[in-house]
Amino acid sequence: LSRRVSPLYDLTPGMRASIDTLVKYLLFVLGFVIGLKTIGLSLGFLAVFAGIIGIGIGFGSQTLMANFIAGLILQFTRPVEVGDDIEVEGVLGTVVRITSYSTVVRTYDNLSVVVPNAVLIGNRVINWSVDDRKVRVELTVGVAYGSDVSVVSNLLLGAADTHKQLRKHPKPKVFFEGFGDSSLEFSLRFWVDEPRKLRAIKSDLRFEIDRLFRSAEIEIPFPQRDLHLRTAEDIATHVQTKGWEIATEGPQRSE
Repeated sequence: LSRRVSPLYDLTPGMRASIDTLVKYLLFVLGFVIGLKTIGLSLGFLAVFAGIIGIGIGFGSQTLMANFIAGLILQFTRPVEVGDDIEVEGVLGTVVRITSYSTVVRTYDNLSVVVPNAVLIGNRVINWSVDDRKVRVELTVGVAYGSDVSVVSNLLLGAADTHKQLRKHPKPKVFFEGFGDSSLEFSLRFWVDEPRKLRAIKSDLRFEIDRLFRSAEIEIPFPQRDLHLRTAEDIATHVQTKGWEIATEGPQRSE
């Protein structure tokens, strides 16, 4: 098979190895059956032996059967199809092949990740391409207290308008999310057509926002914490208001 038959067909090395292994197992089983008949054992013994082997295989192949059934569900319901951009268990990429037991996802780093079908059925899967490839994205940014919020809003919208890969409809929007511990929190929401380019789009927007903020002298603050220091006089006043006494330790000086 390896030297004469396989070279006649356009088979991958992995497919050739699989065929060789299956044929080897088939020949082994056939030889085992013929050997039992040759030494005079009945087929009843063979049936009992096959039953024992079948029970062992049944216990050992629970995961295999779960993946096989999950593969049938994927084929009929099609929540995930070849060509979809999905995210599952931290893996983000494009589905390139769905087999009976596993699904091959090619990441944006051009790595092929084999995901068991049971994982796609039993876990949360984000499908960025189902029905419509258009997705909404949110980019958050904080500015220092005292900044002109209207200027911040205009700058964020200006950064979105300069990016060619953002959709013009629906239009980008800016939301004033709240008053944070160290900054005023804003979010820029926009729509894109290519989910696989999200990382590059967000990076471009951050570069542009930083440039615009520097030009307008809008500060992006560091995390801040207030530190209150009390002098000895403050401590003494606090103790006196409580009605406590201050004990002096150590040797006393004589006048």
